[in-house]
Amino acid sequence: MSDNIFKEWYEQFKKPWSSLSFWGYFIGFIVLVGSMGIFFSIYHFFQGTNESWSIVENMITYSIALTMPACVLVFESFPKSSKKVSLIVFTLLLFVLLPLVLSLLTYVFHCALLAGFCVILSWCIWVIANHNNVDLHDDAYEDSIKKNAKNNSSNWD
Repeated sequence: MSDNIFKEWYEQFKKPWSSLSFWGYFIGFIVLVGSMGIFFSIYHFFQGTNESWSIVENMITYSIALTMPACVLVFESFPKSSKKVSLIVFTLLLFVLLPLVLSLLTYVFHCALLAGFCVILSWCIWVIANHNNVDLHDDAYEDSIKKNAKNNSSNWD
């Protein structure tokens, strides 16, 4: 399949972008709706009702809330992966520990740039985790319904 887990993840990251429904879901729900707390804290900052640090805190919260469930989906891909040990090791290191360490370092060093990196990393992890989600692809969704209908109708005899 691939030489290493990073090439496998890279291929998974590239795969879903040909689907307009995937684009719509990602931009509309994951990026825009999911990050509403960040937008509201930016709005309140410009209104003078809160500090800029609340934007960073919302970015950290959003990225961790997006990353951790996506990690579960990455781990669910274990049976299909050709690099099983690497999948476990690097998912824990890069998709669990790295976001948590970056979040901690953001607070320790008061560095907002790390929070931005956490958000971008969480989006990448989400795409990798959902690269094969048939519910986010029009054609695959239709095929899934037809297949299930055919299987169910064969039991009607």
